[in-house]
Amino acid sequence: MHWPRARPLPASRPPAGPGLVLRGPAWINQVERWFGLLTDKLIRRGVHTSVKALEDDIKAWIDAWNQGPRPFTWTKTADEILKSLADCLAKINPPSQPSRQCPPS
Repeated sequence: MHWPRARPLPASRPPAGPGLVLRGPAWINQVERWFGLLTDKLIRRGVHTSVKALEDDIKAWIDAWNQGPRPFTWTKTADEILKSLADCLAKINPPSQPSRQCPPS
């Protein structure tokens, strides 16, 4: 089979620059965390009188974020996270009460 030659990209299309490409599920966690910050810091706290006002506020927040971006870092160890999860599950799913038995007669 003969493959056609690839055509060069037009000069009007700039090449993509180098960047960090996250592999696996880690990148989606960072995206979700970023949108969580956007939601907590802007959308829930703000008063937006129109869709246009909301869009403008989001664009301004993104511009401000990009002025001094910070990487997301884990602040707890895996053991601390698992213990916190176990504590939470114990609170919402308490162990069942042992059945009461009649005392021997």
